[in-house]
Amino acid sequence: MTMHLYFDLPEALSWINKASSLIKAMHAASLISTPRFVLGEAAVHGFGERLKALIEGVAEERWRLLLKESTDPYILPFQAACDHYFTHLAQGREPSGLELMSVVLQALQSPLFALRRDSVRRLRHKVRNSLQQYVHDLKLIYSKLMIVRLDLWYMKGYTRNMLPEQRILEDWERLLRFIAQGFTPAWVGYAVKFEYGPQRGVHAHVMLLFNGREVREDETIGRIIGEHWRQVITDGVGGYFNTNTRAYKAQMEYCGIGTFTSMTDDFQEGVARIADYLAKPDHGVRLAVPGLDRSVRRSYLDGWQRDRLERLQAEACSD
Repeated sequence: MTMHLYFDLPEALSWINKASSLIKAMHAASLISTPRFVLGEAAVHGFGERLKALIEGVAEERWRLLLKESTDPYILPFQAACDHYFTHLAQGREPSGLELMSVVLQALQSPLFALRRDSVRRLRHKVRNSLQQYVHDLKLIYSKLMIVRLDLWYMKGYTRNMLPEQRILEDWERLLRFIAQGFTPAWVGYAVKFEYGPQRGVHAHVMLLFNGREVREDETIGRIIGEHWRQVITDGVGGYFNTNTRAYKAQMEYCGIGTFTSMTDDFQEGVARIADYLAKPDHGVRLAVPGLDRSVRRSYLDGWQRDRLERLQAEACSD
């Protein structure tokens, strides 16, 4: 992908999201269509015109390159419609919206689409279960476990010489080094999810895990790390949200952040919801950030933690 694509990134990813949303809507409509319920003429015309308009917006090769790199299963049918449209247009015939809809519906029924969608679903479940188990294991290892959740982003004041998409991975590694230097041995693990959105651009959702016997005041720890991100790591153009404030925690149905001394409902359900959110796929961020192979990253148990966990599990089995 060439560098100039990144200067048009918000527009490009917004357009891809519109294409994905349209195909999802067509898929939903086709699933509920039966011999007794068929899409009306107005609905068919509306879908066809919207589809054709989106396809005509990708005449430039730079937009079509993004389609090929997307991992979103709903982009596959759109890609098929694009290929059909431009192939026939080069032959002197412009396909109708209804014809393009037929191509999309055919692609939605293909084994390739089903395989891609199932693969995305399985990966989400795998990541969610792995994260949830990881936090539960740490809770067994550390009788008092602290969970800090931060959202990190860049403000709109940056320039093209300081593109967040180009630097967020390096900035994240610098933040990890700061946490390791400032909070060891209390800091015991982390998980981070990188996302791309129309409002905040590239940003990160972070879960940090600490031995609660070594530290206290989770809100203060969140603020210290967030301020370091804002003032030092991003040179003053970063922003953050600290979810560990008392006011924010009071709004949560299940508060999976803070310090836990037992496997409460808040801990278990709260961690489950955090893990599920972090595992939710973001297909745009991999297009936005060069070198991002996985949108979710996490730490793993080190040797001492694994040994400790095994001893505790063996003791529990012998009781």
